[in-house]
Amino acid sequence: MHFLRYFGLLISLLILLTQCNDSDDGIFTQAGVTTKVVDETVVIENNHGKPISYFAVEEETSYLIDWGPSSREENTIANGDSKAVPWDDIMSDGLLREGDRIIIYWWVAQDSLSASVEIKQNIVVL
Repeated sequence: MHFLRYFGLLISLLILLTQCNDSDDGIFTQAGVTTKVVDETVVIENNHGKPISYFAVEEETSYLIDWGPSSREENTIANGDSKAVPWDDIMSDGLLREGDRIIIYWWVAQDSLSASVEIKQNIVVL
């Protein structure tokens, strides 16, 4: 059990180290999906070419939970659209504040749970 938790932490760390931020102004873009902090929201802009779904979680909380990708109307963004996610809607173990790291996991929206999904992540700092 502890091995799986540490293995997950190691994989998350390796993913974080291999990703790059397109700019130094708090905007992160990967494969056409841009995330940025605007006031007390995280804005997700989808220019990926297909609808995407997302899951937003505070980094420390992400180490404590198990979750799986699910595409529903409330977490899906059409291509060419954007969504402002209030800090209150981001999963965390307490109140979010400036300096917290937020992981936006995202994937091409799926119609079924059985479909294989490639999950990407964008990270922003509040």
